[in-house]
Amino acid sequence: MMLKKLEVPTPSKAFEKMARWAATHVKSNGLNVAIPTILEKQHRHRMVRIPNVFFQNKLMGMSAMVNRNVLVNALDAEFSFFKGADKSKNGLQVKGLKTVSNVAVACDAALETIEGAVAAKADLLVVHHGLLWEGAGPIRTDPLLRKRLAFAKNAGLNLYAQHLPLDAHPKLGNNVVLGHALGLSDLVPACVHDGAKVAFKGRLEKPVSLSAFSKTVAKKVGDVYAVLPFGPQMVKRVAVCSGSGGFCTSFAKTEGFDTLVVGEFKHSDYHAAKEFGVNVIEAGHYNTEVWGVQAVGRWIEARFGVPIVCVNAPTGY
Repeated sequence: MMLKKLEVPTPSKAFEKMARWAATHVKSNGLNVAIPTILEKQHRHRMVRIPNVFFQNKLMGMSAMVNRNVLVNALDAEFSFFKGADKSKNGLQVKGLKTVSNVAVACDAALETIEGAVAAKADLLVVHHGLLWEGAGPIRTDPLLRKRLAFAKNAGLNLYAQHLPLDAHPKLGNNVVLGHALGLSDLVPACVHDGAKVAFKGRLEKPVSLSAFSKTVAKKVGDVYAVLPFGPQMVKRVAVCSGSGGFCTSFAKTEGFDTLVVGEFKHSDYHAAKEFGVNVIEAGHYNTEVWGVQAVGRWIEARFGVPIVCVNAPTGY
């Protein structure tokens, strides 16, 4: 994560300088506004080092404040539709400050993203991959987990996670949001995993070649790591399953899709895809799983008026 060393002016002029800088340097990436940002550290230090993060448009305005429990209850209710099994201990995983005035979102709850959220003065970090999982060993024996938890708690940062429910959500989920971005229509849930459908499938308005559709995927997510041309040359019906979605190959015939867009594709799924006759486009685990948390961020901002920052920490996978 990049660090930028900047002199901080007096608190009353800091946001004015940010606005002037943004007016001439902002470049939109479609979902966020990328701004290497100056953040105030009032009445303390004249020089700060701030991670390079992606800020939404309204961060430079006056922020609203919301009770943490009110916000968490609203999130819990929004994801209560999900009835499948999930190893993630979804919900509020770390309790911090009781009042939330800034929210950060990220794909992963890593030390890098937790530090980035704290640097951005967030009171709540919403992630797809959280810190607490069923079957994990004791916290006291996991040095990385202890360090992440300690940093968040010492900073008063709340941490909230939703794993499979954020894949499966019909409006805010990774798969439905990415599906819309890829130009799919008539999107509906598909592919059962541990008792619930977590993928989405849809159709293209006009069939396109696998090569052309692969380029569309690469343009939207940033890259394509592999294309397995095991299905028709012309793409018509597509399933999207972010992250490790290779299990969806076995549903190609029953669900009626000819192409599968996934994050990671396992060796063990290769021959199944070939024998089921389905194209596979591997677009990256991280690249396919930032869509949901960003959508949740927009949902929080619209509902509670709290500004959102997206901490970008790509893994290359």
